[in-house]
Amino acid sequence: MTVPAALVDNCFGLPLWLQTPCAGQTLWAFNSRHLAYLKSFLQAGLRERHGTASASVVSRLPGWLKQAKHRGEALRAVERLERLLLS
Repeated sequence: MTVPAALVDNCFGLPLWLQTPCAGQTLWAFNSRHLAYLKSFLQAGLRERHGTASASVVSRLPGWLKQAKHRGEALRAVERLERLLLS
């Protein structure tokens, strides 16, 4: 998975629908499964690393999203995107 420079779909070049401002950045997800993964990561009390540091999906998340100080705001942003999916 590559991070789109302009928050567009890598395949079609269209803007990602699931994106919202968060902590001075933009939180985005490709689809509902990606959003669910982000939510479970943010809700986790203990974040363990397995295997090599650069091989995990978590290692590819932006640093600001992994910071504890942004956890509450990021969870609220995920909830906004979940409501968008339901509408």
